Amino acid sequence: MEKIKLIFISNITLGYSSPKYISFINLVNKKFDSVDIETYERWDYPRPIYDIPGFSFKRNVLSGWLECIKPKKNRVWFRLLRNISLFISEFKMIINIISQAKNNRLIIVTTFENPLFGLINSENVLILQNYSEIWTEDHLNFISKSQAMLLSPLLKKYRNNVNLCVSPQYDRLLLARDIYRNAKHYLVLNCPPFESVSSTGKNFDQIRVLYQGVIGKTNYPYELMSLLLQLSEIYEVHFAGKVQNVFEKEFNQLVKDSSIVDHGYLNQFQLAELRSKCNVGIVFWDESNLNTKYCAPNKLFEYMSCGYFVISSKNHSLNKFYENYNYGLNIDVHSENLNNAVSELDIKEMIRISNNNMEHCKKLLNFESQNEELMQELSYFIDIENP
Repeated sequence: MEKIKLIFISNITLGYSSPKYISFINLVNKKFDSVDIETYERWDYPRPIYDIPGFSFKRNVLSGWLECIKPKKNRVWFRLLRNISLFISEFKMIINIISQAKNNRLIIVTTFENPLFGLINSENVLILQNYSEIWTEDHLNFISKSQAMLLSPLLKKYRNNVNLCVSPQYDRLLLARDIYRNAKHYLVLNCPPFESVSSTGKNFDQIRVLYQGVIGKTNYPYELMSLLLQLSEIYEVHFAGKVQNVFEKEFNQLVKDSSIVDHGYLNQFQLAELRSKCNVGIVFWDESNLNTKYCAPNKLFEYMSCGYFVISSKNHSLNKFYENYNYGLNIDVHSENLNNAVSELDIKEMIRISNNNMEHCKKLLNFESQNEELMQELSYFIDIENP
């Protein structure tokens, strides 16, 4: 008997996008109970992996060993080992997929673009590309560039074989249309599931500010640290995430000289718990590359679903989100006095915006609403009619 299987290939437990991937798997399970699901998690060294109750992940065999010895990322032998490791593990995965496609209908969902996927050529396979990252030349080292050149015919074949493509931001969708020209394209914002939307308004009697993410070169690091310092003089401020090495000294001094609470890197469960205790969130991105210019931040919609008042930096993509949803403050980090912008916040206005943010998330900015058309498209392949 022919089975239908969904194979999900991503760093599911790595980084802040993981709740979105778990939500996708849960939604497929809910909509299509006849579909079996397999998950493959790529190895991504800088961030720790962790297990999720109820989920079983197939992982790169070297990931656990390399996580223990923690080699320095900039060593040539480390990069070589990483690429060889990924190539071998993903080649085995592709062979397994080709074998399964002989007797089963498969849905391949991936957030990566791997030339080896070009080996998959079967009418029994539907490929869904999640265009969550804009890969450009500056992402590639010498080894990766050489591999891409050698396998470019396979990569072209894979791109032609993609059936469906999901993009989390409109400008990214336009880019994706030029890459995956035979695919149907869907705009699906990075929203949390409906069940996570807060049902009660936030209390702003005591303001608690949260910045979750990275302090790095692409999110105005000095302006961001200055804002956190200024906020900490008035409110309770929390930081959860990673700090790029070049900014560690300044950030450590900032924490030492202020009341900022540094939580370090948190997994999705710890982060959700911290989010529940705060009521103001910060999103900062610059426009130094396409990924940041066309940013599609999970944290923005996570903040909104919790009833946060959100402070963001002006940015091509964030400006559009702010125009559509008016989620709090959208500030020019270069020309405005950030201290005045945030110290004169009106509590009644914050409460009004908090309630509006939750309403947006209940009506449209939730995972189920965003994926409704995509689920309908998958149902055609699975041949199950949605109720």
